[in-house]
Order: sequence, then C-alpha cells, then structure tokens
Amino acid sequence: MYIVNDRIGQMCNRLFAIIPIIAHAIEKKNILLITSFTEYIALLENKHSKNVIFGSYKLLLKILLKINNYIDTTNIFKFVSGWNTIDDYKHLVIKHKQQILKVLKINSEITTPIDDLFSHYNSSIKIGIHIRRGDYKTWRNGQFYFPVILYANIARELMKQFQTSNTVFYISSNENIDRNLFNGLKIINQHQQSSPFSDLYALSKCDYIFGPPSTFSQFASFYNDVPLLFIMDKDPLVKINSFSPIIFQDHFKNGQTLNIN
Repeated sequence: MYIVNDRIGQMCNRLFAIIPIIAHAIEKKNILLITSFTEYIALLENKHSKNVIFGSYKLLLKILLKINNYIDTTNIFKFVSGWNTIDDYKHLVIKHKQQILKVLKINSEITTPIDDLFSHYNSSIKIGIHIRRGDYKTWRNGQFYFPVILYANIARELMKQFQTSNTVFYISSNENIDRNLFNGLKIINQHQQSSPFSDLYALSKCDYIFGPPSTFSQFASFYNDVPLLFIMDKDPLVKINSFSPIIFQDHFKNGQTLNIN
C-alpha cells in the first residue's frame, strides 16, 4: 500500500500532487491511501475505488495499529510524495486519464446545479474568467495580481474575435469584485452562493478559460479538456488560437509549458 500524506498548498495543488500517484497505482494495480485531501473531500463523489482510498490520518493510524500487532509492516506501507513523482509519471497520467477522472469525479451535489445553470447556454460560446486575487497580492510580489479591469478588457477583446454576440462569461474569483466593470458583457449568474468547488466545476464546463497561472484553472482545463490561456503580464496578446487544454500539470496539449520567471 502506498500512502500520500503531504499537504502542499491548497485544493488543486493537492489534486495535481496525487494525480501521478493515482496513475501509478492504476498502472501497477497497487492500493493507494490518500490522507492529504481531507479538507476538500466534499469535492469528490467517491471516497474509494478499486485502487484508491481517501481517508483521514486517523484512519491510517487505526490501520497501522490494528495490523502491527500481527505482522511486520515495514515492507507493506510506503509513504510517497506526489510532488516528487510529477515528472516521472507524466506518461502514466496521459495513459490513464479517464480512470483518474473516475477516481476524482466531482460530487453530483456540486455538478447538478451547475449543469442545470449551464443548460440555458448550450448554444453559446462560454468563456470562464478566473480572477485570482487574495493571496496573489503577495505571491511572487504580486506578479500576477492583475486589476479586474484587465480581465474585463480581455473578455471584450475575445468577444470581438469570436464575432458573435452569443458569447457568455462565467466569472470565478476568490475575492468580491466590481461586476460593473463587465457592463455590456453577458455574465452567467449563479442562483446561489458560489464556492471553490462549484467554481472549479463551472470553469470546466466552459468552452474556454483564461486567467493568471494557477493550478485551479489548470485542473478545470484538465477535467474536461477545456482550452486554457494564462495571462502572464498586464499587456497580454490574446488570440483564440493560443488557448490549449492542460494534459498534465504545467503542460499544454499544443506542446507549450508553463515557465514562470
């Protein structure tokens, strides 16, 4: 049994940390116990599958104490760090993506309201805007803490490029924003208070996503093969053909990789 217990970063950092280990467990038919996702477990539909068990550290201790009285556990349990395997298992993530997504299927209590909401926009081009604020004010000295008006201007530029008024936008942010800055744009409004869980799934339902570098938008892209574009500075050149889905953390389907200097 392999065990992942490293709690590095927030929700989507942890998802990308466990994805390579899940891929390896599927490939080798190993059992994997993940105790590093307890704070976000409500995101997931399934708490266990054929190869993967999501549990608490208390569960791990309970297992260890129960069997340690009978057998030597030295060679049975192996603690692994997802971040240390990211590059090694890239090929396995690509190979086993569909099975990985079954393990990480988002809870129907989250998906059903969003599916209902988005059903009203089936014929529209749906663009997800990920406005990362909050902690980005200090992360890397605010390198990607962009003014909200920048996102609104990019949205307007994309609407021009699509050459259709049937373009709608979903706004996801970890901070309250002034939506008046988006006047003139069609915004998908939720009927209930959004959450990081619902925002993540809603972004994955869009046809395109743009925002600053973040594992949050990366996972949304990875989950449903949504073309993604990172905004890297305050004067971006935005073109529709620059969007591409994430196939692996920091790796795009078009061969580009995320490099932050």
